[in-house]
Amino acid sequence: MEKEKPTRKVVLRSYVGSRLAVPLQALIIILLASLLGIGSNLIRKDRIPFIPQPSDVSGKEKADNAVTLAEAKERFDSGMGFFIDARSADAYRKGHILNAVSLPEEDFENRIAEVKDLIPDSSEFIVIVYCDGEECEASDKLEKKLEGYGYKNIRVFFGGWNEWVKAGYPIEDRSE
Repeated sequence: MEKEKPTRKVVLRSYVGSRLAVPLQALIIILLASLLGIGSNLIRKDRIPFIPQPSDVSGKEKADNAVTLAEAKERFDSGMGFFIDARSADAYRKGHILNAVSLPEEDFENRIAEVKDLIPDSSEFIVIVYCDGEECEASDKLEKKLEGYGYKNIRVFFGGWNEWVKAGYPIEDRSE
């Protein structure tokens, strides 16, 4: 018996099958990689949110309690801003915004007694709390603690020390 030659349909089917195999394999690899990424994100302690919450959005300047670099500088120049450095005492000693008061967020309970009389409680003044920059959350936490003590007009300068120094604005530098 003689072998039958493949018909045109069989040849065409195997050709089409091989052409679809590569994209199908690529799709499977992409799906598996996505599932692996999602799965590993779910077990991380510092998860990346799938849907960013308003506090996770990098445009923190738009928050109700925020002050921009321009607003902070305007308040500094007019004398109508009172600056509180929420960074560690060591970071404050190395350098801070000129005339800022040190009140480290992590040492709030121990230090508030010595600082509370310095903080103006007037609607004309804005108390501007800052730390290193947008990634630092100490200023936001300190703002909430100060509000808990009854202070009003507390604003957070999210650009903080890093943005202030980069702009070349007045600082007290004791690092030398």
